[in-house]
Amino acid sequence: MLAALALIGGVTAALSAQPPGAWQSLVDAERAFASHSVRTTMREAFLAHLHPQSVMFSPGPVNGIALYSGMPVRPGQLAWAPQVVDVALSGDFGYSTGPHQMRRPPAADVVRQGYFCSVWVRSATEPWKVLVDLGTSQPEALPLDVVATDPTPEPAIPAGPSAARTLEEAEGRLAAAIPADQVAAYRAVLAPHARVNRDGAPPAEGRDAALLRIAQRGTVRRVSPERVDVASSGDMGYAYGKLELTDAAADAPPVYYVRVWRHDAQGWRVVLDVDTWTAGR
Repeated sequence: MLAALALIGGVTAALSAQPPGAWQSLVDAERAFASHSVRTTMREAFLAHLHPQSVMFSPGPVNGIALYSGMPVRPGQLAWAPQVVDVALSGDFGYSTGPHQMRRPPAADVVRQGYFCSVWVRSATEPWKVLVDLGTSQPEALPLDVVATDPTPEPAIPAGPSAARTLEEAEGRLAAAIPADQVAAYRAVLAPHARVNRDGAPPAEGRDAALLRIAQRGTVRRVSPERVDVASSGDMGYAYGKLELTDAAADAPPVYYVRVWRHDAQGWRVVLDVDTWTAGR
């Protein structure tokens, strides 16, 4: 069943500017999380930085705290760095994506690399915590010495008191349109700076590159949104759910997605689209 709600106490009145330092504070939080992972263990770092209601995918959505609490400490080192970061006008919601590397053991060669996608939230009494996390992998080596950037030259525009409802409707329309023609469906809602992350390939950046990557995906039979949330400022939100591919093998793992939306003068637009479908499969 689809759940939709406004994060951090409901949608507030329209805002015109972020709280000072909000964007940098999320960059710093992501870097601190990554440093904690390198300095100690993945398990310790994730338990310290995950929100109590966090969602991770193993392969389907599970509570992140429960997942890592039951996970034994394994030799290895997961390192990453934020490359693209954006924060809602309320300063209590944002997302981050960038390269990651896994070494096992820590001093060994990289055994896996790719791109992470994390949705973060905070409140007046709690620091930034990861609410949703989904990563992709790729065979090519990835440097971690990247510079964090804000992909959005213009401020977002809050959707108003009905933001949660209109975002749920936008996600529902996209989910319904994808099986008929996924390229046309995405063309109608992708932001100019949209980014698409898929397993097996580097991110596709910009609307045209994103549409080319989306066109490579097998025919989608059904999209089932499972949750939609919106920032308290009503200008940014996310959805996650499940994809069913028409040509998937009987024993193929399920495909899940996370989608970040941002509201502008044209309405709700997709700025980040991540799923576990493998490019070229």
